[in-house]
Formats: sequence, C-alpha cells, structure tokens
Amino acid sequence: MSVYHKINEEEDFSFTANGTSKNDDFDFSTKTNSKIGEEQNRIRTLGKSKEYENFINSFLNYNKKITSWEASLFAGLQYSNYNSESFTSALNNYNETSYEPFQQTQDGFNVNVFSGRIDFEKKFKNEMKWETGAQYSSAIAHTDLDIKNFEQDLASNSKYQLKEKNTAAYAQLSGTLMKISWMAGVRAENTKIFGRYEGEPVSVDKDYTTLFPKAQLSIPIDSTKTLNLNYGRSISRPDYSSTSQGLTYINPYFAFATNINLNPSITSEIAANLQYRDKSVKLSYYENSNVINYGFLYNEPQNLLIYRPQNFEKETGYNLEFLLPFSSNFWSSNNTVSFILNKIEDTSAVIGDTKPYAYYYSNHVFKLKNELQFSLTGWGLTSRNEGVFQRNSYFQLDLAASKTFIKNLSCTVNYNNVFRNRTFTENFEVSNVRSNAIFFVDNCEFSIAIRYTLGKIKDSIYKEKEVNENSGRIK
Repeated sequence: MSVYHKINEEEDFSFTANGTSKNDDFDFSTKTNSKIGEEQNRIRTLGKSKEYENFINSFLNYNKKITSWEASLFAGLQYSNYNSESFTSALNNYNETSYEPFQQTQDGFNVNVFSGRIDFEKKFKNEMKWETGAQYSSAIAHTDLDIKNFEQDLASNSKYQLKEKNTAAYAQLSGTLMKISWMAGVRAENTKIFGRYEGEPVSVDKDYTTLFPKAQLSIPIDSTKTLNLNYGRSISRPDYSSTSQGLTYINPYFAFATNINLNPSITSEIAANLQYRDKSVKLSYYENSNVINYGFLYNEPQNLLIYRPQNFEKETGYNLEFLLPFSSNFWSSNNTVSFILNKIEDTSAVIGDTKPYAYYYSNHVFKLKNELQFSLTGWGLTSRNEGVFQRNSYFQLDLAASKTFIKNLSCTVNYNNVFRNRTFTENFEVSNVRSNAIFFVDNCEFSIAIRYTLGKIKDSIYKEKEVNENSGRIK
C-alpha cells in the first residue's frame, strides 16, 4: 500500500506499507559413522523442520525544495518488524535397530527496527554541490530457544535479548574542474550493541566509532573514452538473526548455530575503470577485515561439532573485470568476465594455496517476430583456491521465453538451471577441524507468469527513498 500527496510545487510526502508471510517445510536425513575410544556406532538420523516467517515494513518520506537557496531537504521515518518461529524434530537409529526420538528444538525470533534520516543538498553557481545528512536506527531483538534431548532426558530454555543503536553523519562535496568531475566525502558511524541472556550478566557490550572516507575522479580522455578513479571504505553488518542465539541439530555430533559475537566487516577498495563507449575494463584492489564466513567450533564436553558464521581476520584480493555488451538487429547481449585473486586468512585456520579464478556471465535476448522474445543466460565460476577455502567450479544455464498475444496480455515462461547442477564442495581446516563438505542444493525452477494490463499506466513522478540503508539485515 502506498499513498502519495503533493502539498504544493515544492513539497510532497508519501507513506508506504507492505508485508510478506512465508512458510517453509523441509525434511533432512544424515548418515554418521562415529568412533569414540573403542565404541563405534553407525547412526541414521531423520528430521523434519518447519519455519514460519512474517515481515512488516513501513516508511514515511518528506521532500521539500528550497528554491531561493537552490537546495532540497529530505526527511524520513521507517519501522520494520520481522518475526519467525521454527520447530525441528529428529529421530536416531543406532546400528540398524529402530528409530527413537532424539531431539526437539523450538526457536522463536523477533526484531523491531526504527530508523530516522535527514538529508540536505545545496547547489552552487560554480556547479559545486554540497550534501550532508544524519541517520539513526535502533533495533531490539528477542530470541526464545527451547531444546529437549530425549536420549539424555534433558530440557533447556534460554532467552536472549539484543539491543543495537547506530548513529551516523556524513558530508560530501562534488563539482567539476577543467572537465574533470570530482567528489570527496566522509561518513562517521557510532555503534552501540548490548546482548544479554535472561538472568545473566551482559554477554556482549560494544561501543565503537568508525570513519568511512571516499573519493572519486572522472577524467574524460576524448569523446569516447573516460577514466574513473575511486577510493572508498564501507561496512557490511551481519543479519540480526545471525547475531541472535540459534541451534539446529543435524545428528548427535553435529549442529548448525548462529553467533552472538559476530562483528561487521570493513572493506577498503581502490579501483580504476576505463570506459570506452558502452564497454569497460575495471581493475580493483580490496582489503576486508573481520570478513564473515562459516567455520567450526568443537565443544569437547558435549562431543559436539558446531558449524556457524564467524569473523575471519583478513581477506585481500584483486579483480580485473570486463563488461562487453553487444547488439545487432534482433540479438542483444550483456557479458561480464572477471579474473579474481582472493585470499582469506585467519590464525585459527590452515592457509592453503591461493590461485586466480574466473567469474563469467552472459545474457542473450532474441526478439523474434510476432512479439516473441527468447532469453538465454549462462553464468559460472571456475574452481577457487582462496587461502582458507577451496571450492569447486560451477555453471548454470537459465532459459526464458515471453509472448504478447493481444495488446494487454503477455505470458512468460522461465526454466532455471537447465542442466540441474546443484553440487557444491568446500574444503577447509579451521580450529583443528578438517572439513571436506559436499552441499546439494535444489535450485531448479520452472515458472509461468501471465500478465494482463487494465488501461494505460501513467509515468509517476513519485520516487520512494529508503530511510534505513541496512534494511537487508532485517531477517
């Protein structure tokens, strides 16, 4: 639902609210060969999991043009709520006997996020532009975890609360000097995080301030070529649900878990991009600290191996990227090829070889007669040796066809992952645990969409602006 109102020629406001609801049911099974001392067991585990998710998002925008100053003002408020309930049950069969109840896990998670933002923009007669603004967000997340272990006749319940506040301010100046466009700016962010289990002292207490400078230069070489130089520092924060408490048992010795101590990842990047008409080549170097990947934690008293997200110390890499679009009569295509050298390091891990790998993407659209359009998209990765992690190569082919039958009626058919490639391998050694994992992902999809347009759609001058730039974390 959206409401837009134009107050006058210089002022307008809008209100938008939307929501989604989703249910996920899936079954899993594992085979485990265990040897602890002289005791050996072959264990088959059957499990069922159900999850219910609800998301509500609403925000208010206000825009005002200050004509006498050649300036504009934006203010916005946003409220979001995400709620999920999951239930998992599992049965074990030891040494080809009978299936007996193993565990039941019930996990409830809820997060409320409130955000406010204000931006001011001022243009000067010499084509310079000044931009400044501030943003505030506050999040409160609750997790309620119940675990019943039938084999050990144990039951536990824990409640965890996370509070996070982010305050940010930014300023940047841009302009043109001798046909060279430039921009320089800085953003400062302060973050406060408190986490506590019910009835216990504070488990997480963080308070830090970080600066994020950025600079850009755009240098025209001639009428067809432009050189762009960029430097920037950015932050990527973990999802709220990743920093809550959560645990899902796969078998008696292995479980997936979340990590309440996750820190955000900080990225510094410098890049040069040469644009020639619609084609370009870009070379960049980046450094990431506290990069988030999955690793292992071994709980020796419980003889339990936990697979969870964690912060690795450092990631560095080079990326050489080519963008090569093509168009001729009824055929058009967009093509991307990247050559990447990436290395992930951590003192808890064994560092393996680092070798370059490639990412490729190619989309082709054929516009045929009688309003028929056919699309073919292929993308993939070569095998990757990235220091800590070694991963396999992958390729996927997607097909689509669309047809307009009458003026307002169209039909689109999609078939993704035609070759049904769904196997991923990942090898690493972290915290004295060696993993040679194979993941099977069912991402094949066939869909049909029919669209009928009632009347003529007018172009709208209404453009929504996101208040919370980290909305993707609300899950």
